[in-house]
Amino acid sequence: MDYRYLDQDEITQLIKERFNISITKGTFTRYNQLGFILMPQKLTGVSGNNRRVGYHPFVPAELATAFLLFKGDWLESDSNFRIGRATVQDVFLGRLLFYQRSVLTNLPSSLSAYTNEIDSFNTSIRSFFPDTDSFPDVISMTPDSVKYCLDFYMTQVLKPFLDSGIRDSYLNYIEDTYRITFLHMIDTILLPDHKPKPMKRIIPPDIISKDPRPY
Repeated sequence: MDYRYLDQDEITQLIKERFNISITKGTFTRYNQLGFILMPQKLTGVSGNNRRVGYHPFVPAELATAFLLFKGDWLESDSNFRIGRATVQDVFLGRLLFYQRSVLTNLPSSLSAYTNEIDSFNTSIRSFFPDTDSFPDVISMTPDSVKYCLDFYMTQVLKPFLDSGIRDSYLNYIEDTYRITFLHMIDTILLPDHKPKPMKRIIPPDIISKDPRPY
């Protein structure tokens, strides 16, 4: 794809065509407020029916990733292989950890065209930092800002939980599930000619994969 910005209709169509996932305007608003996607930018020099707000090309992958993780789907809608359903904290924190360690520092060169200006976009954090006097409503997606946000959240909010002994396993799991899902979404959306290696289906012994889903 050779575009810099997307509008909601284009994103909705992409996700529906590639993943058979229906995204509503309410989902856009909710995911934006919860810090699951890069916030849109106001575009200058537009008039009439032209788009006035543009989304980063990563946003379709972010939307699809959050949607699948919330359902416990693995890499595709209504997958046979199931994982634990993510919480809003899992997605918010897993996303920022992934951006800090991969997107902002070590993403494949094939995606460099989409990351050069990513530090000009913001992420809403107001749902997780309600005290606006000590922290802003949004952060810029720069390495320093993301690191500061993560450090603050883990030391001021999650410290009792993380200090219970679950820190490494929890943080690794939410980052890995986000990273693997997001990159698979990117392969399908931004790199449609690239065929991802097929994922091996692993079924634990004595467990039938076709059990009714709890929803």
